[in-house]
Parts: sequence; C-alpha cells; structure tokens
Amino acid sequence: MADNEKSGKGNVDGQRPFIKLEEAFELYTENAILKSYINTGYFRYRTVGFFSVFSARSRETPDYLSFGEENGKKTFSNTDQNKAALSCIEKSVKFFEAEHKRKEENAISPNEKLLDYMKQAKWNAAIFKDKTLLQGSDYTKLKNLSHRFTVRTYAAMAVGLGLSLTEFQEILRLAGYCLEDGNRQHDAYAFVLSALRGCDIDECNDFLERVGVEKLGTQSRM
Repeated sequence: MADNEKSGKGNVDGQRPFIKLEEAFELYTENAILKSYINTGYFRYRTVGFFSVFSARSRETPDYLSFGEENGKKTFSNTDQNKAALSCIEKSVKFFEAEHKRKEENAISPNEKLLDYMKQAKWNAAIFKDKTLLQGSDYTKLKNLSHRFTVRTYAAMAVGLGLSLTEFQEILRLAGYCLEDGNRQHDAYAFVLSALRGCDIDECNDFLERVGVEKLGTQSRM
C-alpha cells in the first residue's frame, strides 16, 4: 500500500480524491444522485477516503465513486466515471440472491421477520443484547408479534443483524413506517445500512455520534 494511502493524504493512483466520512455523509444528505448510488448497497466507504464497489468487477471498469472540489468544497457529480461504476455494479447480482430469496416469502409482521433473521443467525437473548445494545426486555417484547418498536429500535436490530438498507426498509414498511426524505436521523440510518453495512453497532454509533445523531441502543458497554 502506498504511503499516501496509509496516511489518508493525497490521491490514490494520482487520481482518486479523498473524502472524510463526515464529508461523505453530508454529500449523501445533499446530493440525490450520490444518495441513489450509495443506497443500492453496492458501495462501501473505505477508510482511505473513497467509496468503492463492494463486489467483484472487471479490471478495466472504474471501481470507485469520484469527487471533485469547487471553491474548496467537496462535490459529487454524475460523471462518465461514476456512471461506469454504477453500470458495473448493476451486473453484480449474485451478492443479492440470498436477499431476494428472503423477500419471496409472504408478508409477515416486522417482529416475526426479525425473529426469523435472528433464528438464521442463531441469536439468543445474550447475543441480541450484545449485537444491538438493546435491553433483554426488548428481546421479550419482540416475541409479541403485534408490538411495534420505534424506528430507532428497529435500526439497532437491523445494524446488529447486518441487514441491507432494502431489508430494513421492508421491516419499516411492515411496521407502518418509512424513512422520511430529508430527515437527518433517517438519512444517517440509511447511510450506515448501505455505506457502512457490516460494521458492528459500536462502529456505527461512533459515526452517528460524529454527525450529531443519537446513538442506537439503550445500553453502554461495560
């Protein structure tokens, strides 16, 4: 790895402009094109400072989203390179086969669906508390299929389970909720379930704290 990539300064390969995680989130909330790209679930934020395609791609195809600068401000535009990156990820469907298979089942209550995910992941009450930072009483309430949690509580479960943004949106839909466009808290949840998908709840909470959004869960680490 080049020295500039380790340090987070300069450009990778002399062409990829770096962008801090907080800057990336601000652009995400402001730029509908960037938000639509990130929400596909194909891109992950890399600690060296750019978004790259999560799945395999051809060597000739650009594999990252590029940013520019205008009057000292980070910008994102619908460039040919960014279009090529999106075109590349649209061909990578195998990663999502398991997700689509789960969607084929008939609509059920959000709690029942979450319990099914937890069963597949072999969760028990202790794992639930560790992965979500929620109380054991929430695990008990989850078994009451008619109980409806807040969006924030559902987000904690989704992060703990490593669900995709579309899977989380389906949980919300079943609960009668939706992510409100322009709602900073909801934008932050969408961001962690797309660009930061796979990060544990502590990492996601660190991001939420840095962008001024209330952390997930109700417990603190001992």
